[in-house]
Amino acid sequence: MLISIMPSTFRKYAKGNAYFIAMCCFFVLFGFLMASWASRIPAIRDYAQLTISTFAFALLGKGMGSVLIFPFAATMIAKLGAKKSAKLFGTLMILTVPILGIMPNFWLVTIILFIHGSLTSCFDISINSLGGYYEKLTGKSRMAVMHAWFAVGSVFGALASGFAENIGLSPFVHFSIISVFLIQLLWFFIRFVEDPEPDIQSIKKVFVLPHGSLLLLGLIGFFASVTESSISGWSVLYFSDYLKTDQSIAPFGYALYASFMLIGRLIGDTLKNRFGASRVLVTGNIIATFGLGLVFISTNFYISFIGFAITGFGVSAMFPFIFSAASKKGSVSLASVATLGYMGGIAAPPLIGAIVSWSNLSVAMLCLSLITLIMALLSSQSKLLKEK
Repeated sequence: MLISIMPSTFRKYAKGNAYFIAMCCFFVLFGFLMASWASRIPAIRDYAQLTISTFAFALLGKGMGSVLIFPFAATMIAKLGAKKSAKLFGTLMILTVPILGIMPNFWLVTIILFIHGSLTSCFDISINSLGGYYEKLTGKSRMAVMHAWFAVGSVFGALASGFAENIGLSPFVHFSIISVFLIQLLWFFIRFVEDPEPDIQSIKKVFVLPHGSLLLLGLIGFFASVTESSISGWSVLYFSDYLKTDQSIAPFGYALYASFMLIGRLIGDTLKNRFGASRVLVTGNIIATFGLGLVFISTNFYISFIGFAITGFGVSAMFPFIFSAASKKGSVSLASVATLGYMGGIAAPPLIGAIVSWSNLSVAMLCLSLITLIMALLSSQSKLLKEK
């Protein structure tokens, strides 16, 4: 009502800012929800009476759901519109999390994670479509900043989970409380965004596999997804099971990781403009290798906290720069790179689970440090990352 009585120039400014604030809130919501359930993995696993290895395969369900829904999600979003899709899939995504807290066995946990992963992809595509439309309307490049707010949500989600564990809230009660709040947040801010016109022609080609220079970019995305999925899914277990820290303290490792990822993303565009995307990613991955190496040799959770913080800063620019480089070749190219990248989320759980079965979570972190070295090498060879 207030916006409607403003002068036209100021009304356009206020409306644009409301759109941008809404987008930032969607990413905060997304990050908060993901960090909340990831930080309670030890409690979820214990309730379902699963071992680390069996829980690794349950997590595989989430990765499979995320990737397998991808081509269908694009079509559904085209028919419903990104705005309605964000509200629908976001609501359903949030509602699956409390259910996860009361699943008593492996198969039910896997099924819920598969459904949750599918809904997560749908919501992810929806809000990124809305974010892209904001950039088109305003002529401003703000996607990296929007993604930075995901890290903000992740920090507060991890901290809130530590508090919930400390006061004795079960995952179901904890997730039910935050679900009510997050749904209200989603429904309130969805009114401030506008629906882009669906690109039906691009959607028909959305599942084209990357080739040439895009294949290298997709491989970097694949390894980046393995790294980020492994840390989000296993960092809390690393602290609670390997270092034997209290479950109320364990989420702080992921909180520090997300905090320093936020810092990296906020300064990432400035570094990119000065040094170029390739150099920034090479340097960042070397930094991440050092951070994960620190986690590997540490037997003290304070040192491990520092290691995860360094790692978060090092890998912070990976996905923003990969998607930015791919988008220069068009929406179909972006979708193909994203598809290969998301497949890393499928590979991560069984990979880490196998390493843990053979050795322990510390060795798994050493393996991730080798992956960040591979990403540094591949980033130095990518022509698309070297383009201005």
